[in-house]
This record gives sequence, structure tokens and C-alpha cells, in this order.
Amino acid sequence: MLWPRLLLSLLLCLRFTDASGISESKHRDLNSTDNKGKEISTIPGHSSRSHHARMRREIQCDPLAKQRQKSQSKVSNSPEGEKGLRSRKKIKYARLVESISKSEFIELSKNNELVEFAQKRWSFSATEFRANVIKSNPLGEDSVKLLRGGVRFVGKLSGYAGIALFGFEVVHALAKGASALEWADLGSSLMPIVGCGVHAATSLYRGSLDILDKYLCVVGDVLLFGGIIGAALGALIHIARFIRSLFLPGPSLPTSESIKVDRDKAWVTFVQDHLYRYIYSFPPINQEEMASDSFGAKLKMSLALDNMAVLATGAQMIGVLNASSIEARENATLAEDEILMIQNATEHSIHEIRAEIASSIARRQRELLINKAINFTHDSEFSPRRMAESFNADFVETMVRSDEAVKRYKSMMKIPFAEPHPWSRYMRAQRACEALAAEVEKSLPRLPSLYEIAFVIGQSKGLAVDMITLSPRTYLRDMVPTLSDGDVDEIAVQQTHAIARLLQDKLNEADLPGAPQLEDEMLKKLRTLVALTIGKGVEEHKMLKWEREKLVGMMAPGDVDYYMRPYFPPLEFAELTSANKIGFLLNMTEAAVDAVFYGSTW
Repeated sequence: MLWPRLLLSLLLCLRFTDASGISESKHRDLNSTDNKGKEISTIPGHSSRSHHARMRREIQCDPLAKQRQKSQSKVSNSPEGEKGLRSRKKIKYARLVESISKSEFIELSKNNELVEFAQKRWSFSATEFRANVIKSNPLGEDSVKLLRGGVRFVGKLSGYAGIALFGFEVVHALAKGASALEWADLGSSLMPIVGCGVHAATSLYRGSLDILDKYLCVVGDVLLFGGIIGAALGALIHIARFIRSLFLPGPSLPTSESIKVDRDKAWVTFVQDHLYRYIYSFPPINQEEMASDSFGAKLKMSLALDNMAVLATGAQMIGVLNASSIEARENATLAEDEILMIQNATEHSIHEIRAEIASSIARRQRELLINKAINFTHDSEFSPRRMAESFNADFVETMVRSDEAVKRYKSMMKIPFAEPHPWSRYMRAQRACEALAAEVEKSLPRLPSLYEIAFVIGQSKGLAVDMITLSPRTYLRDMVPTLSDGDVDEIAVQQTHAIARLLQDKLNEADLPGAPQLEDEMLKKLRTLVALTIGKGVEEHKMLKWEREKLVGMMAPGDVDYYMRPYFPPLEFAELTSANKIGFLLNMTEAAVDAVFYGSTW
């Protein structure tokens, strides 16, 4: 029976409530006050006890009262206030990190030639490059890097070990390379800044006079940034047409050998006078700087932005460590010796990071240049092989197999008396041209080797790195730390001597000496770096001569063209393989190189 029970509960509640009211009235009578209303007597603890008794009775009368009490208790003991305080501290810490990082980036960027070039070229400040181009965004308050670098350790005795460990991890990541530091590939962000893009590809259709320069600009984009620009897919065709225009047909039907020789001359003219000169990027005599769309300017800009990406990463990590040290000083729970230990760990880690930044930049620049040369030569849409194939196909169809070519040679056909048909000369010429085309299609013009391309890139005016940065010996130590100093010197001298002879056309690529300590891919990269280094070395020597002749005004008119084009194989420098020159290229003494020469078996 539900109703009798509910009625009984209600009566009990009313009874308890009335009793409570009478009891409380009596208690109030026990307390007397003076004429000023001040309480002069009380029963200690009685008010609290009566409150709890009343709450118990209310709970008994109202089944929902207990739930409300729990809810109120949860709110009163909620950690939201504590969480909000922690969140505000993390936001303050993140802002402090960002402020220090900005200042550190500006400081690291000072007296950096590549950064100064980028700022001057694009009128951006260092902080604008950091924010808008490199996209080095501030760390959020919940960033793992913030937690690893400071918040997690500050306030603990393990702060010293934690910060030291974080500094070690940053240095290791800088040494390891881009992936460890979560650097994005800058290629896509660089393209709209320094690339030719669609503009170069579409200029042909508007009848530009500098068509070849525009398409060479696209070739430079592919060399530097990889991939292929959609609107420039026709560039190969137009480059092929330009090369073909350099061919002048003879007055008589050529032999297969003679037409190949003439074809190859047109190809060599394109490679040496146009492609290599574009990569070299010597500014016009009346200008001090390279044109913005030159290969050299784009190479220098890409090196500059990659350089700044490393600086920004290092600056951000230094900001984390510095902010941690500041937080430690403001932490009231830390003893003086603990604060001192954290500060010492921070200073040591920051010193290590700053030192590693320079090494990291050099490593990245070496790897960037090596990979650009390899990818362009072997994998790109504008590799020398792809350009040669496109040119050869266009040459055969236009200059040998076309109706125009057949008609050109028709009059030279001798017709036997028994074949007086007027089409006989044309048909004979057509058969002769078809046979000629079949022979020409069998082979391509001579292709520049990887090491020849690397040698020319090494001479580029945009290669704003010094000989120490390129350093094949340092590269070997980085790649194979287990090599002894003797092994490093022997491999470096042997490969430099061999690549120099290759560039002199005194050694075939198939006959290059091996290095048992190195894997094939690593050996190819080392040889590519050696070719880059030789290019840089001969260019420095050439520029010393340029400055001397400019100074005394002895430059002859014919010398201008000499200075505006790079060297290319076969090199005529007999001294290039001498111990003195190899020592200069490898930053070794002549005696040290001689010791390797005389102590080796090759």
C-alpha cells in the first residue's frame, strides 16, 4: 500500500520540523545580547550540530536532497580553479618562450650572409621571414616541446638532469637532420617566392623574345625544387626546337656519321653556351647582382631559407630552455642550490645548441647540394637525358624524316634512265632519309655526367658557401664516424684525384676507384661533393684573377666572355691533380697529401 506509507512519511517530516523549530527557539533563548546587540554568550558548536541534524532530517524527508548535497560538495571541492591557474601559467610560459625565441633568432641571424641576402632581396625582416616564409609558429601552451624542455622539470630536483637531457636531445636532433626536428619540406613554400612557375611556361605563347631564358628558368626550378610544373610540360618540346635551330643542314645528303656530328655540335652549343651559363649565373657586366630569375639567385635564396629554418628551430629550443631557467628562479619551492643547478644546465645546453647550429647548417647545405645534382641528373623531368631524347626525336622528325627534308635532298638523287617517272627522285630521297633517320635514332648526343653537372653547379654565383663547408673530409667523418683519420684522408685524396682526372677527360667513369669502406650510394654522394668542391675551388681562383685584372684595368674585350661562362670538361689544368691543389681543395697540407700519395697502393 503506497499511499499510507507516503502519508506516514509526510507526518513524520512535519513532526521533526516542528520539533526542530521549538528546539531552535529554546537555543536562541539561551543566548543573550547586550543593549548594543553584541552576543555575550553562546553554546560552542551547537549551531553546527543543529545544522547537521536538520540536514539529516531533510534528507530523510526528501529523497533528492542527498543528491543535491553531493553536487554542492563536488562544486565546492572542484579543481577547476587550480586547473585555471595552471593553464594561465602555461600560457605565460609559452609567451615567454616565443619572446625569447624571436630575440634569439634575430641574434643568430646577425652577420649571416645568406640571411642578409634574403632580407635585401625581398625586403623582409628576419622576424617576417620567420613568421611568414619559414612559418615558425609559436609553441602552444600544451606543446610537447614545452613540456619536455621546462614545465615538466621545473620545481623538481631532477630539473638539472631533465634540462640537460632535453639539450642533448635537441643537439642530437640538429645533428641527425630535418626529420628529427619536424622540419617541413621548404620546396613548396619556396616555389612561389623564388620560382619561375607558370609565368615562364606561358610566356612562349605570348611570343616572348627571351623564350629560352624563360624555359631555362623552369629547368632551374626543377633542378632546385624537384617535381614538375604542370603548365611547363611543353618546355621540353620548345627547348628541343631551340637546339634544333642551331643545326644548319649541308648542301648534300649527309652520311649517318656526318649528320650525328652536326647534331652533336648543336647539342654541345646548347649545353655549354646556354644551360651551363644559366647555372653559372654571372651577372651582366653593368650589373652588380644576379637577376632575380637566375639560377644563382634562386640557389642562393633556397640556401638562405634553409639556413633560416635551422636558425629558427635552434632559436625556439633555446627559448624553451631560457624560459625554463627564468621559471626556476621564480619558483618559491626551489632551494638556491637547485636553482643554480638548473641555470648551469640551461647555460651548458644553450652553448651546445648554438655550436651545433653551425654544424647542422653546413651538413644540410652539403646534403642539399649533393641531392639536387643527383636528382636533376637522374630523376627529373628536365634531366640531361630527357632533354637529349626530346631534342633527338624532334631533330629526326624535322631535319631528316620530314617532307621538307626529303624535298631538300630530292634534287641530289640520281635517277637511272630506266626510271623516268617524276616521283622517282622524291621516292629515292625519302628512302635515303628514312635510312638516315633509323641510324640517328639509335644513339643520343653525349650526355653530361653527374660529376660534370655537379662541377658546374659548384661554380655557380649562387653557391654562397665556403670551401670549409663543402669539405669532403668532414662529410666522410659525419657519414662514417668509425673511419680513422688515416682512412678519411686516403679516401678523400684518392677520390679527389680521380674526379679531377675524370674532369680532365683522362679517366672514364667506369674506371673510378672504389672505396671498400663505403656503400655504393654513399660513394656516389662523396664523388658528387668532390666535384662540387673542385668547381668551387676553380671558381675562387678565377675570381682572384678577375679582381686583379679589374683593379689594374688590363681586361681585354675577349676576356669578358671568358669570365661570363663557367669551366667545363675537358679541363686543361694540369696542376689540378697536383698535391698542392688537392691539398687546397681538401684543406690539407701538401705534405699530408704527398704522404697519402706515397703511402698508398693506387
